[in-house]
Amino acid sequence: PLPRLLAVHLRRGDFEQHCAGLERDSAGWQGINEAEGLMDRYTPPLGGLQTPAEHAEFARHCWPSIDDVMRHVRRVRQEWEEGLRGRIERHWRLNTVYVCTNGDTVWWDAITSALRADGWEVRGSADMDFVRDSERIVGLAVDMEIAARAEVFIGNGWSTFTSNVNLLRMAHGAPPGSIRFW
Repeated sequence: PLPRLLAVHLRRGDFEQHCAGLERDSAGWQGINEAEGLMDRYTPPLGGLQTPAEHAEFARHCWPSIDDVMRHVRRVRQEWEEGLRGRIERHWRLNTVYVCTNGDTVWWDAITSALRADGWEVRGSADMDFVRDSERIVGLAVDMEIAARAEVFIGNGWSTFTSNVNLLRMAHGAPPGSIRFW
């Protein structure tokens, strides 16, 4: 793995409408994301989402706000480090976040500012500069490979990108506790 690296998948753009459809249908996660032993489970209530609290919980998983992201990133880092206590040196603390996203510039600036204010070094998709649209697929492949090799990964359970990353992580022998979800 890439030590000290937390990769996160934060889908934006068209995914906002996709989340609305998933919410309406009370859809479950993509297949591999339901594998036994993975953490951060979410199961929509039978009969659909009825209450404001159920809708808010769904949003935290499918379309997390910056505050949701920050709370979860802190929790995942703390849990990861507590699980490794005594087995690693303190300098192995997760300290860099790689953000896989299709978010616009305004959103990218907001999420990176929040992460940097929390002490993270931030890298991500937006660091890649592609001239032609046909080159963007390369960025997707780079994101996927980095996320597959990161020490810890947080993804979106409804996303096929996250599913593919998790399949690669499992094939590489990543421990289940290193595969997390919003």
